[in-house]
Amino acid sequence: MTTTKTEPTSRDFWRYLWQIATGDYLLAALYAAIAGGVGLAAWLPQAPDIHSASAYAQWFSTTQDQFGRLTTGLQALGLFTITRAWGFRLLLASLGGVFFLRGIERVGQWRRGDEQARQKPYLFHLLTEFAGLLLLLSLFLSRLCGWQQEYLIIHYGETAIVTLTGVWTKASTGTNGPTWVTVDEHGQLRYSPTVWPFVAERGPGFRVTGTDAEGHPLTFKQTINTPPTRQIDVALTEEQYLAVPEANLTLRMIPSSDADRKADAPVVVQAYRSPPGRLEGEITIEGGIERTEAMEWNIEDATLVFAPSPYVRLRMMFAPTLWMTSVSLLGVATGVCGETFFSHVAYVGNRGEGEGEGEDADGE
Repeated sequence: MTTTKTEPTSRDFWRYLWQIATGDYLLAALYAAIAGGVGLAAWLPQAPDIHSASAYAQWFSTTQDQFGRLTTGLQALGLFTITRAWGFRLLLASLGGVFFLRGIERVGQWRRGDEQARQKPYLFHLLTEFAGLLLLLSLFLSRLCGWQQEYLIIHYGETAIVTLTGVWTKASTGTNGPTWVTVDEHGQLRYSPTVWPFVAERGPGFRVTGTDAEGHPLTFKQTINTPPTRQIDVALTEEQYLAVPEANLTLRMIPSSDADRKADAPVVVQAYRSPPGRLEGEITIEGGIERTEAMEWNIEDATLVFAPSPYVRLRMMFAPTLWMTSVSLLGVATGVCGETFFSHVAYVGNRGEGEGEGEDADGE
């Protein structure tokens, strides 16, 4: 009897690729790669995804203090922008494609009437894959339509209304606009449902006002380009300077330099004559963010008032597809739990049947 060797055909090749694409090994490999990327992104501080020189400089300074000489190398490898890298996005796109193909495979088996496809674990398996596909779609739409604002500074008692083009704050609390966050006088947050604010830091700040010898209000300037104002809120995220043109003074406000700053850490304020830059006086304001009383400082012919105005630094995210993400996560969790439960029940049942058949054989 002669046997003929069957040559592989192009149809066999595509079937082999289909089995790989819808198999468990590729799905497990994608899960592992994405989990590794997310883990690294959670461990390494990611660069802010905004065109802000000050935010980037602050992030780079903090990162350099943490990693030292390794910072440049890690940055060259793209480890500070993992979730925005094309490789990571390709992994997510591949996972979405695998979910889609596996869903088609399961639906095809269901329509063909396969006995296995009619079982409950199989239905939960199908739910997991389509819910995972919906989750990826929601993340893509959130990335496309959503945004995040890094290092948003708001003083106690202010409301920030955030838009795609910028951020502005209001002196009094309110809830105008679709995306807002309010910090009340006690530092508690209130915000619109589609915004996720995360408190990155709390620190001291002051609302500075002043008068001259005749009682006329003084004006203050924080930078050359800002217009003079009679009242200014200063967030002491770092050392700050204020110019007082009418009094020919420059104020230097120095927060605590402790790496782990305490809530009641003092603030040092120095006044320099401008010109020639001579130190005219220095005071220490105790209490930090817990201070509730204003402090007056009489220096030369000026009276300066420092009213407490603590700040919070927020990282805000706008997620318009939050409901879709929540539903898909619930679907994934339900599918995984259901598949695990019914698979265990089926395994126990099959094991019991096998033991019963063995006992019958021994009895005979």
